[in-house]
Amino acid sequence: MQSFLLSPLMVPTVVSGVALLYFFSRVGLASTLTGVVVAHVIVTGPYVIRTVSASLAGFDRSLEHAAMTLGANRLQTFWRVTLPLILPGVSAGAVFAFIVSFDELTVTLFVTGPKLVTLPIRIYNHITYITDPLVAAISATLVFLTIGVVLVLDRLVGLDRLLGTR
Repeated sequence: MQSFLLSPLMVPTVVSGVALLYFFSRVGLASTLTGVVVAHVIVTGPYVIRTVSASLAGFDRSLEHAAMTLGANRLQTFWRVTLPLILPGVSAGAVFAFIVSFDELTVTLFVTGPKLVTLPIRIYNHITYITDPLVAAISATLVFLTIGVVLVLDRLVGLDRLLGTR
């Protein structure tokens, strides 16, 4: 099952894009927001699965059993015991998924239409047809936003704790 879920990592993005375009055309999801979201979930899913499964590999199931023995139901056990313990893996998976999705141009080119344009497609079209410093300004803004997020995380959590080095 894990091999099947991680298989999008093995397939080149051009092949994935053509396959998704063919499938979405048959199902009626081509050039729709739903189709783009499904395509990005397929492309980014393996990163989330890998990081969350790594967190679950080191998870002690006896903590869940202890919580249930003390009267917690399955939902309470998940929210109060399991999720806080695997939250670093879930957070890392979310960050990886966002970065990969934000950077995904090839698959998105295949599954979007002229009315649905993502930022990477807009940047690609802009640098293809127009020569001006707009793309450099967008890139600088993204770099500064990233630095800002890292500084806020350092203030709130501390990067040592977030990276698990402490």
